[in-house]
Amino acid sequence: MKVVFADEAKADLRVIHSYIAYDNMRAAARVIDQIVNAAEMLADHPKIGTIYQDKIRRLAIPRFPYCIYYRVDVTAETVLVVTILHTSRIPPDFG
Repeated sequence: MKVVFADEAKADLRVIHSYIAYDNMRAAARVIDQIVNAAEMLADHPKIGTIYQDKIRRLAIPRFPYCIYYRVDVTAETVLVVTILHTSRIPPDFG
């Protein structure tokens, strides 16, 4: 499967990086690398995340307080990363 980041997810990565980089550029790079690596893992293991709402799954990022929200499209063989949020934030209704 192919992993695709929605525009919102790309914007989330930029915001996360900017927020952490304000204090520590190297830490920001590590967090973003971990998030992107976890997302890329979905190409081979698309059902690794837990079901969150209907067709949306959630994958917690190990060692960091972020979750990837994504949708699997079996017919198109893609995993769409919809958004990436800090665990303290309330996720939107994906319905």
